Amino acid sequence: MINIISLIFRALIVLLGIVFVFDIPTSYLGMAIWREQIGLAMMGIVTADIFVVINHKRENRRQFELEPGYLDLFFAISSLLLFGYATWNYEGLISYGYMDNTAGIVVSVLTVLIITETTRRTSGWPLIILMAVFFIYAISANHFPGILEGREVSLYETLNYTVLDPSGLLGTPLAVVTTTVLAFVIFGAALFTLGGGRMFLDMAIALMKNIRGGSGKSSILASSLFGSISGSAVGNVVTTGIVTIPLMKRSGYHAREAGAIEAVASSGGQLMPPIMGSAAFIMADIISVPYQEIVKAALLPGILFYFTLFMQVHFRASRKQVKGLDNGDVPSIKTTFYQYWPFLVPIALLLYLLFASNQLAQKTALFASGACIVAAIFTPERPNLKRLITIIDTTGSGMITILPAVAVAGLIIGILSITGLGFNFGMGVVEQSGGNLLILLLLTALAALVLGMGLPTTAVYILMASLVAPALVQAGIETIPAHLFVLYFGVLSMITPPICFASIAAASIAESDFIKTGIESMKLGISGFFVPFIFVTQPEILSLDITNIYYWINISGVLIAFLFLAAVVEGYLFKPLAVRYRVLLSILLAGLFLTQGRLAIHLPIMFFSIAITFWLRKKANSPHHGSQG
Repeated sequence: MINIISLIFRALIVLLGIVFVFDIPTSYLGMAIWREQIGLAMMGIVTADIFVVINHKRENRRQFELEPGYLDLFFAISSLLLFGYATWNYEGLISYGYMDNTAGIVVSVLTVLIITETTRRTSGWPLIILMAVFFIYAISANHFPGILEGREVSLYETLNYTVLDPSGLLGTPLAVVTTTVLAFVIFGAALFTLGGGRMFLDMAIALMKNIRGGSGKSSILASSLFGSISGSAVGNVVTTGIVTIPLMKRSGYHAREAGAIEAVASSGGQLMPPIMGSAAFIMADIISVPYQEIVKAALLPGILFYFTLFMQVHFRASRKQVKGLDNGDVPSIKTTFYQYWPFLVPIALLLYLLFASNQLAQKTALFASGACIVAAIFTPERPNLKRLITIIDTTGSGMITILPAVAVAGLIIGILSITGLGFNFGMGVVEQSGGNLLILLLLTALAALVLGMGLPTTAVYILMASLVAPALVQAGIETIPAHLFVLYFGVLSMITPPICFASIAAASIAESDFIKTGIESMKLGISGFFVPFIFVTQPEILSLDITNIYYWINISGVLIAFLFLAAVVEGYLFKPLAVRYRVLLSILLAGLFLTQGRLAIHLPIMFFSIAITFWLRKKANSPHHGSQG
C-alpha cells in the first residue's frame, strides 16, 4: 500500500517537473502559470510524500515495511488540499496584501507548520531551531542593538510575507529546485539506475589497477565523477563508499583514513563541474549570470582541490607502503568499456547542450535523461518497467531531502528581507572587519562552517548568499568569487567536526569513530580551506585565459604551492620529510601564495621551489638513501 501511494506521489513530481520545464501549460494550453504556483504545487506533493514515507521517529516506512497511520494520512491529504488551494488561488491570496488577509494568514500558518514538521522528519532539529530563532528575531527585531537592529514587524505580517511573497518561501531557490534541480535529479537517477554509475566506478577502479594506493585513488576518481552529477555528499558516500571503503581497508588504509578519503572526495563533487549540485544552479539565478559562467569559474578551483587530495593520498600510500589493488577486485577495463560505452553519449549530449547551445539547463538535463534510457538499450542493463519505476522512485527520494530544507531557507530569507537584517548584517560584518579583507574572509568562512553544522549544503549557501556574500561584494570582491567562497565553506562543513554529515556517513561504512574520521577528513581536505582565499584575492586565475603566458605562470606557482601543501601535511615528498624540510616547504608555499600577481618576487620563489623539488628527488634516489617511490 505505502509503496503504491509513494510511487504515485513521485510519479506526479516527475510529471509536473517535465510539464513545467517544457512550459506546457503556457506554450500549448494558453494558461498563464506563475513560478510561485509551480513551487506551491510541488511543495504539496513532496510534503504529502514525506508524511506517508517518513514517520515521526524519522524512520523510512518503506525501508522497515511499515504502513502509514491514519494521522499521517490525514496530514498528507491536508498538505495536498492546502497547497492545492494556495496554488489555485495564489493571485487572490496576494492581491489583499500582507496586513489584512485572513485567508492568507490561515494558509501561511498551516504552511509553516507543515514545513516545520516535514523538515524535522527529513533533516532533523538544527534547521528547525534556526528557523525558530529567526522568527523570534522577526517580531522583536527593533529591540536588538547595533547591526542586529531591524524594523518592527508584526507576526501577522511576517507570516504572510515570508510564505506568500516571491522574496520568501516562493523565491528563487524554490523555483530553481522545482525545475532545474529536479531535472538534474532525474538525469542522475536515470544514469545511475541504468548502469552509468557502475561504469564510472568500474572504470575508476580499473584505471588505478597498477598504481600504489590505487584503492584510495580510485575512490577519488569515482567519487568526483559521481559527486559532480549527484550533487549530494552524503548520497555520494553511500553510493560509492560501500565499494571503495572496503577496498581501501583491504589495501592497508586505516578505517578512519578510508572513510575520510571517501568523505572528502564525495564532498568535493559539489565543487567540481560540470554539474556541481543544486547550490550552483541557485547561485546562477541569485547573481543573474549564466550557469556556464559558474562552471567556468569553478573549474580550476575544483581541479586544485582534487589535485591536492590525490597527491596527499599518493604521499600517504608511499609513506605507509600501501599495496595496490588485488586482481580479484579489479574489473576488466576492456569489458567495462565494451558493455557501458553507450552511456558516454548522453553525457556528451548533456555537455554539448549545456555549453555549446542556447538550451536552458533544465531542458538539457531532461533531453540527456531520455538519451540515458535510449543508451541503456545497448547495454547489459536494458531499461524495463522496473528500472523506469526505480528512476521515478529515486528522483522522489532526492526531492524529499532537498525541498524542505530549501523551503526553510526561503522562509529565513523572507525574514532577512522584511526586517532589513540581511543588509544591516552585511554592513556590520564589513565594519567589524575594520576594512581588513583577510579578517572579513575569515569571519565569513567561520560563519559558513558554524552555520553548516547540521544543515544541508544548499541551505547553508542560500543563507550565506543572503547574509554575507553581499558584504564581500561590497568590500570589493568580484561577485562570482564571493559566492563561490561561501559555497566552498558550506561544503567543507560536511567534513568538519563535530557535525559533519559526509564524514559520519563514511565512518558508519568504515566502522570507525566519526570524530576521528572527521579530523582525518579535515586533514585530507586541507586544500579546500586554502583554495577559496586564492581565487578571492586573485580572481584572474578563474578566467581560464589560456592564451596568456602570465596566466600559466600564476597557475604553475599555485600548483607547486598545493603540491608542497600536500607534502607538508603528509610529511612525504619522494621520501619521508624531516622537520626542517617541512618547515622549508611551508615557507616556500606561503611565499608562492602571498606573491601571486607580483611577478618580480613570484618567479624567483617559483624557480627556487622547482630546484628544491628536484634536489629532494635526487636526494631520495641516491644510493645512500635508497629509493622509496
